[in-house]
Amino acid sequence: MSDQVSNETRRSFNIVGLLKTIAIVLAVIVFLATAITNLLMVYIIFAPDDAPKPFYLMYYLPGQSPQVPIAAIPTAEPAAENNQNAQNAHSGENTSEVSTTPGAEASAPIGDVMPGSGILIDSGSKIVNLADPGGRTFIRTSIVLEFAPNSTEYFDTSEMASAGGEGSTAAAGTVKDAYVSNFKEELNTRLPVINDIIITVLSTKTYNQIYTSEGKEALRQEIMQAINSRLHEYKVIQVYFTDFVVQ
Repeated sequence: MSDQVSNETRRSFNIVGLLKTIAIVLAVIVFLATAITNLLMVYIIFAPDDAPKPFYLMYYLPGQSPQVPIAAIPTAEPAAENNQNAQNAHSGENTSEVSTTPGAEASAPIGDVMPGSGILIDSGSKIVNLADPGGRTFIRTSIVLEFAPNSTEYFDTSEMASAGGEGSTAAAGTVKDAYVSNFKEELNTRLPVINDIIITVLSTKTYNQIYTSEGKEALRQEIMQAINSRLHEYKVIQVYFTDFVVQ
């Protein structure tokens, strides 16, 4: 009888010892997994962007589209070159190298232009039926789009030669003014595409999705992303609602 009790006691001790061993192994595994995960996150956050990573973090300010960050502010060399070209224009030399056509110097948006300092394009007023059941709810809105420039001419404030030559009293303007004017003319030819994108986005929304301030901000971001995904040579950096009525 005592032998049987002793065997059962030893068996119980063996089971308890096995469970303790399993618990220790699991604790070690959890600790190692946590440590590796923390080290990986530290590497992803603080390692240089040119280092190989499983994925990359992207930071952007409220109101900006989560796209690839635009290039840094142009260096002083392009500005100096534009100033030299403007001086040549004043002296009557050949200025054929100076271009005021948007996209002539770059095919993508450039310059670290923050919302409020870009180029504004009024897309006009729109009345669109929302996606609510019955189709009786509609939105009336006016939208102004702000674009980042796609040429270093946007940063050039040097004066251009007057078209009337010497003695002319007409205002010559600046390289930036000429660029902005041509940029707006070029974008006006793309307004049908832009309006189609905006109307398509609006027509997929319901009243409950857009009547709150959070809903309007989400709509703003979706419009920016939709336009930027279709018009790759331009970049919308902000969307302004100058009129917003939902009925």
